[in-house]
Amino acid sequence: MSGQFQKIEYFVKKPEKGIHTEMHALAKEISEFCGEPEKFAMYLGIIKNVGLPRAYRIFAELRQAKEIETPGKLFLYLSSSRKPKKKKTQKRKKIKKRHGSRTR
Repeated sequence: MSGQFQKIEYFVKKPEKGIHTEMHALAKEISEFCGEPEKFAMYLGIIKNVGLPRAYRIFAELRQAKEIETPGKLFLYLSSSRKPKKKKTQKRKKIKKRHGSRTR
C-alpha cells in the first residue's frame, strides 16, 4: 500500500420522495398491493380514519387471503365501520310559556 486509503462506498437507503410517515408507507404498500397506485391518497385517508393498528390488521388479512379478485374493494369494505349508523331524530323546539297575563 502506498499510504492512501481505499475508498469505501456505502449504500445508504434514502427515503422515497413523498413518504413522510408510517401511514404514508402503509398507504403506498396497500395501493401497490391492490394494483391501484394512483389511489394512494384514498388509502391514506382511510388509514387516517380507521387508525394505523386497524389498517395493519386489515392489510394482513388481505395478504393471507387466497385469490382475491378485487383487493381494493375488500379493503374498503373491511375498513368501513361495522356498526350501522343511527338515524338522527329531529328534536322538537321547546316553546317558552309565558307565566302570568299581561293586561293592556
